[in-house]
Amino acid sequence: MNGLGNDNYIVLSGKNLSDLETVRGKCMETDSSAQKTGWPANGICHTLFARLVGNVAEDAPALTAYLIEHAGLQPYQSGKSGYAAVQNGRYIIEADSEGMFFFRRRHY
Repeated sequence: MNGLGNDNYIVLSGKNLSDLETVRGKCMETDSSAQKTGWPANGICHTLFARLVGNVAEDAPALTAYLIEHAGLQPYQSGKSGYAAVQNGRYIIEADSEGMFFFRRRHY
């Protein structure tokens, strides 16, 4: 059975919940032997990230796919590192191959 490792989390930062400064977290799925599997399509991590991207981007499905692929989370290869970042309007969105993600609001 697939699941989540014990080191997953999400942190929301800001003074106003309707206009957060940052959202950061870590999400990594595991297989039945506790080996990392990245962010499989329609899995928990992929779905969470896609919904977060959907809150700040118009072309969320394409942007989500780009970030996950370039971060090395899908397809996942253990031991390989990856990182992806984009600026989308007021937000900088980042993800890496360890399952870390950041949504940072830019200040003009």
